[in-house]
Amino acid sequence: MLNYCKMIAVFMLVILNSGCISQDSQRNVPVIRLPQQVVYSEDPAIYIVRPGDTLYSIAWRFGLDFRGLAQSNGIDYHYTIKPGQRLKITEKIKVTKPESVNTLPHKKKVKKSVKQRNPSKLKVTSQQTTLSIDSNREKKSVTKWIWPVKGKLVDGYSSRRGGNKGIDILTTAPEPVHAVADGEVVYSGEGLRGYGKLVIIKHNENFLSAYAYNSNIRVKEKDQIKVGEVIADTGIHGLYKNRLHLEIRYKGKPVNPLIYLRQ
Repeated sequence: MLNYCKMIAVFMLVILNSGCISQDSQRNVPVIRLPQQVVYSEDPAIYIVRPGDTLYSIAWRFGLDFRGLAQSNGIDYHYTIKPGQRLKITEKIKVTKPESVNTLPHKKKVKKSVKQRNPSKLKVTSQQTTLSIDSNREKKSVTKWIWPVKGKLVDGYSSRRGGNKGIDILTTAPEPVHAVADGEVVYSGEGLRGYGKLVIIKHNENFLSAYAYNSNIRVKEKDQIKVGEVIADTGIHGLYKNRLHLEIRYKGKPVNPLIYLRQ
C-alpha cells in the first residue's frame, strides 16, 4: 500500500512539473506579427495604393509623369493619396503650355508635343490627359547639378529595353550621398522592388532624381533639400556594397544622368 501511495505522489509531481514547463515555454515564445495584407487589383490597368506609397513612387514604378497620373485620377496639385485608393494607370500626356528651353533635357529645337510610348512589360490604358499647369511651379528650373558621390562609374545608362535606366557609382568605402540639385523629398522608403532603400527628390514639375541601394536614409518625405545636402549613405545593402544607383527622369521618362552631371 505504501509503495502504491509513493507511485501516485511521483506521478502527480511529474504532471505538475510538465504544466509549469508548458506555461514557461508559452511565456517565452516570441510573438510574430504578420504584415498588413496587401490588396491587388485583378485589372492590370488599376493600381490599389499600399501603405507607404506616394503618387510619385507609383508614377516612378510605372514610368509615368506624376502630373498625368494625378490628372487622370482627379487628384489636385497636393498629390495626396491614401491606402486602398484605386488609381487608373494611364500613359499618354498632352501638355497645354509650351516648355521653356531651360527645362528641356536636350539643347534642341523645342517641339510642340512629345510622343511617349508604353514602357516594356507594362499594361496601361491609352487615355489622353490634358494637364492644367501652375505657371509659378512650371517656371522653376534646375540651374545646378552635382555628382551625388565620389567614386567609380561601374555601370552606365542604356536606352535599350531592359537596360540600366540610370548609372551605378562604386565608392571605396561607405560615403554620404548628396542631392544632385535643389528639391523636395517625395519618397523615402523600401516599397519599390529592386531599388532597396530609396530616396526620390522632385526638383521641379519636370525633373525627379532617385537614389537607390542606400544602407541608410537621412531624410523624410516633404523635406526641402538643397543641392549637395546629405540625404543617405552608401554601404552594405543586400548583394551591393558601397554602390549607389542614380536615376534622373524627365516627365516620367528615364534620361541619361551624365547629360546633366557633366555640365
